Amino acid sequence: MNKDLYLVRHGQTIFNLKRIIQGWSDSPLTQLGCDQAARAGMFLRARGIEPDHAYTSTLHRTEQTIANLWPGLAYERLDGLREWFFGDFEAERVMLMPERPWRDFYRQFGGEGQM
Repeated sequence: MNKDLYLVRHGQTIFNLKRIIQGWSDSPLTQLGCDQAARAGMFLRARGIEPDHAYTSTLHRTEQTIANLWPGLAYERLDGLREWFFGDFEAERVMLMPERPWRDFYRQFGGEGQM
């Protein structure tokens, strides 16, 4: 039996709007972020995509996204589905981030790296 996997990123958050690094820092969705998730759900349903289960990280913004994407869908919260942890850069201004690729840059600040 074949299974399809669909990956959906959360909608716009308050930190996105304010250009703040969020990583593991939680920031709620804006109204636009909720609307983006709802539109993504409509897009997928229009193509006959109706999942039977979903997974989110433990961050509130991902739960808000799934609730707007597929209202009422069962989902499981998993710690391992988080974004990068940026260490001391968490909740700082995006303008402080170096250019990509980041590789192991954030490890020296208590964050994660690619290796």
